[in-house]
Amino acid sequence: MVKYVSIFRLKPGFNRDESYQLWQDVHAPKVKERLSGLLRKYKIAKVVSAPEAKPDFFGMCELSFDNLNTAKRGIKKVLPEAFVPPDPFLSRIADVRRVFVVEEKDMSL
Repeated sequence: MVKYVSIFRLKPGFNRDESYQLWQDVHAPKVKERLSGLLRKYKIAKVVSAPEAKPDFFGMCELSFDNLNTAKRGIKKVLPEAFVPPDPFLSRIADVRRVFVVEEKDMSL
């Protein structure tokens, strides 16, 4: 399995709870619709605490695909510039380019 993993911050001045609702209720369904037939699994995660006093990042997402070719096709469909008109959630976040494509190996017992 290949995953697209992104971590990001909110831009200053945006409410964390309101932004999470927008992410969950508006943005995530758009992503799932755009990637229908390509996407195996989609997870979103809001940072709720960190070892330091204030979490540096707002959240992360994981999009799982069967292979690297499928992941590459999917990533092109979900990059911020692919959303026209601009997505209201994506306009709130910074550092969206902190993106990783990883190959996962399950080491569970």
